[in-house]
Amino acid sequence: MFDFEKGRVRYIKGGKYPQCHTVFIDDEIRVLIDPACDAEKLKPIQSEKSIDIVINSHCHEDHFLNNYLFPEAQLWVPALEADFYLDIRQLIDAWTYAEPANKEYRENIKKNI
Repeated sequence: MFDFEKGRVRYIKGGKYPQCHTVFIDDEIRVLIDPACDAEKLKPIQSEKSIDIVINSHCHEDHFLNNYLFPEAQLWVPALEADFYLDIRQLIDAWTYAEPANKEYRENIKKNI
């Protein structure tokens, strides 16, 4: 399931976006960093024991795509981007394109925030 392991740190490659990778820290506090790799690789982690913290390095869908798989986890995000997680319109205005791509983008990310 993991592409690389060193001690309690595990690395999972790829997913919908070829370069979206996830770091899993399996310690007393279980942490996922940028859970956007293949969702099928993340599901066994959650079913084994819950994740305590999800960290998104920044607010791009190739970093937060699978946040929704961990509804009980604390979500840690950069303070300057916190509003993007609270109001999808702000995220869309900041990172999206002109219509009609805007509508498709909104639909793709709506379930993840």
